[in-house]
Amino acid sequence: MALPHSSISQSPHQPAYVYLLPLAAVLIWSVNVIVTKLAVGAISALSISFYRWVLAFVLLSPFVLPKVWRQRQLIWPYLPKLAVLGLLGMLMYQGLSYEAAHTTSATNIGILNAMIPLFTIGIAAVLLNEKPTLFAITGGIISLTGITVLIAKGDLLDIIGGHVSSFHLGDLLMVVAVFCYAAYGVLTRLWQLPLDLLTNIYLQIGFGMLFHIPFVLHDGFSPINADNIWLVLYAGTLPSLVAPLVWVKSIQLIGPSRTSIFINLTPLLTAAIAVFYLNENWLGYHTLGAIMILGGVVMAQIGTARNTLR
Repeated sequence: MALPHSSISQSPHQPAYVYLLPLAAVLIWSVNVIVTKLAVGAISALSISFYRWVLAFVLLSPFVLPKVWRQRQLIWPYLPKLAVLGLLGMLMYQGLSYEAAHTTSATNIGILNAMIPLFTIGIAAVLLNEKPTLFAITGGIISLTGITVLIAKGDLLDIIGGHVSSFHLGDLLMVVAVFCYAAYGVLTRLWQLPLDLLTNIYLQIGFGMLFHIPFVLHDGFSPINADNIWLVLYAGTLPSLVAPLVWVKSIQLIGPSRTSIFINLTPLLTAAIAVFYLNENWLGYHTLGAIMILGGVVMAQIGTARNTLR
């Protein structure tokens, strides 16, 4: 997952157990996909997305708000950029993910999330002038074909013949959501705001929360009750606060390259939990789509890494 820029102080020799840090973050994010699916019918997509960020904002305020106030003159010029990041990461990505869960499976959401690194490479090529290699482009084509297989549920004749009636709208929404999150990550790298991690996250959450308000006022708030309060509590704490901090700590200890490898486990962990906990079916087109998407992403990342080292 893309996160606000943080200084890296990687130590060369680390005990094996530190690799549990990125694994823990990936597991938290994978479980959150299941929570997203369980929210369907229990609370509206906009409401859980809004409540999630309200809770995270409230929990962070005692620790971060005094620092924000002291640094207000430093922060002020960066508010427009923080607003854009909050829009892309907190409203568009999360809001669309919750909405997508109404019409697609947690398995598909997890697999499509694997496209974030690939879309990141594509957007970085435009905004950061990081030209991908032929190897990376080939990987991208393979991954995009995998998305097509997944959305068409294995029947490519649907697309060739122009038949889209069998598509899940949620799959298309997730593609848009993933693109927004990739753009969020690239802009984070491009701007590299001179703010500490908690301040950065806190202000983005604040903007994301504000951007939700017009939509939830229009659609109405879903009440929090005994059936959905645990969904809100989970979403507003572990994936919103704990996982990002654990992820950044992992980057500091074992480096960004080693840490980023673990993100490729997200679709596999999500699918495994969905199959066993939600009783979702894992079908042949899931296997083919996942292999093509993950394989293409790995190729693209390797190609990009080689290009960077030249």
